[in-house]
Amino acid sequence: FPLMLSPVEAYREHFLNQGILHQGPSGAIIRADVFHEFGGFLPERHVSDTEFLLRVARVRPVVLCGCGLTWWRRHSGQEFGRGIAKGPVIARRYQVATDALRPEGCPLTSTERRQALRRVREKHLRLVASLGAHGKFGRLLALWRGTRF
Repeated sequence: FPLMLSPVEAYREHFLNQGILHQGPSGAIIRADVFHEFGGFLPERHVSDTEFLLRVARVRPVVLCGCGLTWWRRHSGQEFGRGIAKGPVIARRYQVATDALRPEGCPLTSTERRQALRRVREKHLRLVASLGAHGKFGRLLALWRGTRF
């Protein structure tokens, strides 16, 4: 580390390996000119950071840094700790991932893109099944309604 990844390598690492582009704003260092060039974060909460990083990584290199450069401070007032990630938010996360894998502009080969879409769908369906298995049918219904299969 540090390790520079091309757009293809970054998408492969994110979608076909362990995932690197959903660490939140505290897990990314973004040059101000790039942030402004790409229009910054969307106004919606909970997914705008990942959506932005996917948008940038499809055309710009990504530099991975070693662990320990950032720390996540947890406190009682933060949204993550309050269980904000309900069905609509989870459905939107699924939509952001599938949108990033649309053929136009996706740096992956068509075979890799299909494989990545399959992985994203399988992960989402496991989450849906888990909600049902735990009797959380309200969240399951909201999640199902917000998902475009």
